[in-house]
Amino acid sequence: QFNHGGQIAGANTIIYLLEKSRVVSQAKSERNFHIFYQIMSESMSEELKVRTPPSNLRKKLAFSSSSSPKFTEKLHLTKPSAYHFLNQSGCEKVPGVSDAKELEHSIKALDIMQVRFLFLAAAHLYAKINNNIGHPRGEVLIFQVLSAILHLGNIAFADNQREVAQLVDTNSLMIAAELLGVEPEKLRLGILCPRIKAGNEWITKALSTHKAMASRDALAKVTITSLSLYLSYTHTHN
Repeated sequence: QFNHGGQIAGANTIIYLLEKSRVVSQAKSERNFHIFYQIMSESMSEELKVRTPPSNLRKKLAFSSSSSPKFTEKLHLTKPSAYHFLNQSGCEKVPGVSDAKELEHSIKALDIMQVRFLFLAAAHLYAKINNNIGHPRGEVLIFQVLSAILHLGNIAFADNQREVAQLVDTNSLMIAAELLGVEPEKLRLGILCPRIKAGNEWITKALSTHKAMASRDALAKVTITSLSLYLSYTHTHN
């Protein structure tokens, strides 16, 4: 947007050609989005120690600066090789690039955009905060959503005797549901037995393992897309 003198008077941020397929698979020797590796770097816990929420959120978050657990523990994160969405390409590090330092740059960029206090509450408090948000705000726990995507990728399936997909175990699904603030059973049914419209009726269709994996991946892709749209909205309206 320019004024009559040809000077920039305003601008909007839009999502253009977001490579959402990268979140579930990458070519050999390529990484997923860098932020996934950054949130497992050593800078995460240090960043948590020095940041506190606004006074009006402190009670809601039950935040105590004197007893802050490592944030990677709140997110149930370990190392990139432990996550299916990160360990397929054989590339976890970029030579000459520090993910810890890049995380600091990412957080600084979010501060400049006024997307503050992203990672201060435990996952079980997310729903309580969300109930008090009428429109997107910086208190939405962005890194929690990113971590949930990684745990979604670790949900594994196997066909039963009827060639219908079932979970190999529930651990990753339980963590993803916790981080997203949804009921585990609803998440399980949404992935394994989605509702499909047939004519004027909705039916529940049990999926095979192959289709359940596609369902899981589609959820991860729409989640990263929604998060990107949230950041764009926040930047544009601040």
